[in-house]
Amino acid sequence: MKRYLSRTFFLTFIMVPFFLGCADLMKIQDRDNHILTEKLQTKVKEYEKLDDLQLALFHWQIIGRLNPKDIKVEKKISNLKTKIDKEAKRHFNKGLVYYKQNSLESAQKEFLITLRYQPDHKDALFYLKERFNTNNYMKYTVKRGDTISKIAKTFYRNPHLYFPIAYFNDLNLAAILMPGTILKIITLEPMITEQLIDIEKELNVARDLLKRKKYNDTLPVLEKILDYDPTNSEAENLKNTAYYKMGEMLYLKKEYRSSLKMFKRVDPDYKGVKESISKVNLRFKKQADEHYRKGVKHYINEELKKAIEEWEKALTVYPAHQDAKKYIKATKRLLKKLDKIKDTN
Repeated sequence: MKRYLSRTFFLTFIMVPFFLGCADLMKIQDRDNHILTEKLQTKVKEYEKLDDLQLALFHWQIIGRLNPKDIKVEKKISNLKTKIDKEAKRHFNKGLVYYKQNSLESAQKEFLITLRYQPDHKDALFYLKERFNTNNYMKYTVKRGDTISKIAKTFYRNPHLYFPIAYFNDLNLAAILMPGTILKIITLEPMITEQLIDIEKELNVARDLLKRKKYNDTLPVLEKILDYDPTNSEAENLKNTAYYKMGEMLYLKKEYRSSLKMFKRVDPDYKGVKESISKVNLRFKKQADEHYRKGVKHYINEELKKAIEEWEKALTVYPAHQDAKKYIKATKRLLKKLDKIKDTN
């Protein structure tokens, strides 16, 4: 039987390369934004349950920028805008009814709710400013570097809700704020429903933990910041650094698979990460080559099943090993042919 194999089939595969020389390394595909989109959608659901539609819209718009060709996202944004307009109109009309009935407290409440849905609602702003001596505001002293958007983010959790601040303080939207200026910040209850976090304070904590190489402790702090402000570029960069450093640390410990997982969590444009991923893959490739060469030896000795086992081990270590894939397939075909020959004999 071995002689028949040698004469009939072995010459077909004798050119199997002993070493994987020119096989391409696994291509490193850019990490998509699927995880961030899912996280934002979770926040959207929370805000919609709280009827905090402006914040829900803000997050949907971020999702839209991440997925510019997603028609479903466009439809969600359009539907949410329609709902916001409808709710703003409903509460404003209720306010007008109360106002005409001289129920001023109820009217004021409805106009404030109108602003919660639509902060630039000119008629509601007019009534609140000109027809009421409202006490629904707090005073804020402008600090160096403040902008209207920055203050809106502090008090309303959304930098795009700046219109009431400008309107109630007779400011141009592009106005440069002078430190020491006292502003009236109207309270858009129940918009302020959760404790605000001090972004700069949290960033300092993250920087310190990162400096002390406490990477696992750093990541929850950064996730907290990004959960509150998904567009915070410094927090995103620090998160990339933490994952990258963890990858390096695991690589030095020869925990290559865990190391690769950390590197793949880093933004693909982060300096050095592509080279680091290639370096880990090269380790896997070398391990796979060992199994590949063992498979070739088994094949030469006409131990086909053992050869396949070794090549399958090579693919487990390094799935991009093209020669292992090719010769597993070819050798399985060969085994089928041999089985047929056995049956005919």
